[in-house]
Amino acid sequence: CSESLEYKVKYNNIKAGSALFNEKILSRDSINYRQISFSVKSSKIVDIFYKLRTEVSMIVDSNEYYIYDLSKNLKEGKNIENSYSIIDYDNKIISYDNKKIIFNGEKVYSILSLIYFLRNQSLDLNEEYFINIYNNGVIKPAIAKVIEKYNHTQNIIHSIISVKSKNNNQNHMTLVISEFDNIKIPIQFELYTKNGIMELFIDD
Repeated sequence: CSESLEYKVKYNNIKAGSALFNEKILSRDSINYRQISFSVKSSKIVDIFYKLRTEVSMIVDSNEYYIYDLSKNLKEGKNIENSYSIIDYDNKIISYDNKKIIFNGEKVYSILSLIYFLRNQSLDLNEEYFINIYNNGVIKPAIAKVIEKYNHTQNIIHSIISVKSKNNNQNHMTLVISEFDNIKIPIQFELYTKNGIMELFIDD
């Protein structure tokens, strides 16, 4: 009912620290949801030059992982970002901090909840998934495509997935999912942010 994954972190190609990905099942009014949390902490040495702290928490659908609410507290050097969003699909309103945003009611994903959605798909080579990525009050149509699939060893298969904006081909994420004995684990992913590239990988 719960899972924790630990990652090493590189930020703009510099060894920066560590990250923790958690998932657990929640129940409200006899309905199951999932809570996903993601945290990044730079090492003490990196803190001297560029302090990196990330705390993200979200409630998502238990099967498809589209988001219901999203809380973010980020610190990258001198840049600080704190926000909270509630996605109301019935009334087609997104509450983002003190703003009310009207949308079409389509399912929206955080780039992080998308990782969990993708790991539960078949991930056939060249298969495409058309989704909507939400960030800071903005919804962007995107395409997740399995661009490579190969046998890492005799029993382990790696799938490489590219996630780009549908309209302008902007990179959002590159994800590597490892499959062994019908269990899929996101072993590596790169997040393309406005401040650079964050690389996360499970240390063997």
